[in-house]
Amino acid sequence: MNKKEDMRNVIIGLIFVSITIIILPVYAATGVNSCMYINDSGSYTLTTDILDNTSPCIRILADNVDFDGSGYTIDGIDEADSYGVQAGTNYTNITVRNLTVSDWFYGISYQNTSSGRITGITAVSNVNGIYLDNSNNNTITDNTQELNNIGINLTSSNNNTLARNIMTSNSNYGIYLSSSGNNTIYNNHFNNTNNYNVDAPNTWNTTKIEGTNIITGINLGGNYWAYPNRTGFSQTCTDVNGDDICDSSYALDASNIDYLPLAKIPDLVLTQDNISFSYVLSEVENGEVKENVNVTINAAVYNRGLGDASNINVSFYDGSPEPGNNIANATITDISAGSSGNATIYWNSIIGTHNISIKADPENTLIETDDSNNNASKIINVSAWQKYYGNISGNITLAGQTGNSLINWSWDTNQGNVFVSSIPSFDYNNLHALGRKKNGGIAQNNFQRADELLNMTPGSNNATGFINNNITQLFSLNGTAPRNVTSFTVYGRTIDNVAIVNSTNTTNYTSVENSTFITGILWDTTKDNGDSDYGDDGEELVFITGINAGTGIGNSSHNYETGIPSTIRNEGNVYFFVELK
Repeated sequence: MNKKEDMRNVIIGLIFVSITIIILPVYAATGVNSCMYINDSGSYTLTTDILDNTSPCIRILADNVDFDGSGYTIDGIDEADSYGVQAGTNYTNITVRNLTVSDWFYGISYQNTSSGRITGITAVSNVNGIYLDNSNNNTITDNTQELNNIGINLTSSNNNTLARNIMTSNSNYGIYLSSSGNNTIYNNHFNNTNNYNVDAPNTWNTTKIEGTNIITGINLGGNYWAYPNRTGFSQTCTDVNGDDICDSSYALDASNIDYLPLAKIPDLVLTQDNISFSYVLSEVENGEVKENVNVTINAAVYNRGLGDASNINVSFYDGSPEPGNNIANATITDISAGSSGNATIYWNSIIGTHNISIKADPENTLIETDDSNNNASKIINVSAWQKYYGNISGNITLAGQTGNSLINWSWDTNQGNVFVSSIPSFDYNNLHALGRKKNGGIAQNNFQRADELLNMTPGSNNATGFINNNITQLFSLNGTAPRNVTSFTVYGRTIDNVAIVNSTNTTNYTSVENSTFITGILWDTTKDNGDSDYGDDGEELVFITGINAGTGIGNSSHNYETGIPSTIRNEGNVYFFVELK
């Protein structure tokens, strides 16, 4: 044969193939709107719901039938031995898809049917959701069976493939295999009190390959095995390498083993951004919460794993997460995969900077994908300063023995001073400005020394390093030189160079001496041993504010206002003294 003949044969062959494709018959789908028998091959499409019907509703008695439910429902009346869709017997290549079946004894039933497909079926409230009897080489995929007695029931049926089916909350079994072997069952979701019954060898996994599995894990392998009480094998297995496959096999019995069970494990995550502190806004000093305030601490714990978590213990610590630092504990009942839960406690604030550490599942009782991201911490600053304000008024009456009034003096000048100290008495004549020696000379580092004695230096127990929380920061420029000064007259004696702050807003350093309310800081030289310097002989601090009517804290009117460190109290007490002029 020459080249021309070869070419002619090729052309004839191409023409023949083309003609063959064109003349293939096309069958239009037959619409179904009521129960019926299907006796002919072809495509059938349900066009409406069929509700409250008797058995059988759809019976297929032909080969090569495609029945598409189009998402509609075929519903029965819970009668015994009833069928939603029944195929058989001795037919092949029957497909039933995209359908909901409910309230039947058999939702979908294949009897002596081979090489067929059941896919996209939702079977709810049937005795048997999907039932195969003496049916081989069928494919059952992408179906949901819930609230049936049995989700999928195979009797004397072999060499079938079951994949991507969800069998949950079925009262007797998720899957029931009776005299059925050599079936391949993988990538299914089981979550029933009894997940299976099996009496012949079957294959329960495929080869591990990359791909999204039925629980959105990253690998295909076996099945997901859960129990409603969250103690199922897949819910409690370990997955050290994070491949979403359990590290060990799951043996249903000696001849039925899932070698690659899917892992659906929670992963609790806590970050600094998920920790919050809340308190009444009026309980704030210098931008920080006051001492002895009820602070609400909330931790939002996220579950970024694939599995749900329950009974999550959350521990709160003041400092590192160690037992000795524990403040309180809380329990979150449930955190579903992809959701979050809140743990909340109440803490009575303590002066200083506190690194509040929080740890979810502190005892590591839950199996997780990653235990290292369960804890976080956040700083809360508690101000060492408290403010006091109010009104002073006075009436003094001197009377004789007979009750006759000799002198009746009413104080209404709004002049005088208020003193605050940690001791019940001091010598007014021995008061001097902090930062000055008894002779009036400049003393070095007196403000820093005061902070040290009151535990208010950065790094101490009470005032760990946040701005505006110590005497040095508020009253001085560098620990020696005052920021602002004024003079006070105490019982006729003028005390110059008194370091002062604005009582209403201690961090406002502008024109402090002209503020309505100011607080000055003094020391009592009574205990001085002769070096005339504060801080080495147990000398006491005294805070002073002038009486002056005006508007201050809370935009209220009063005639005195002062800010003092909480730590000056001695055994829980501070003492107020008033000089009226």
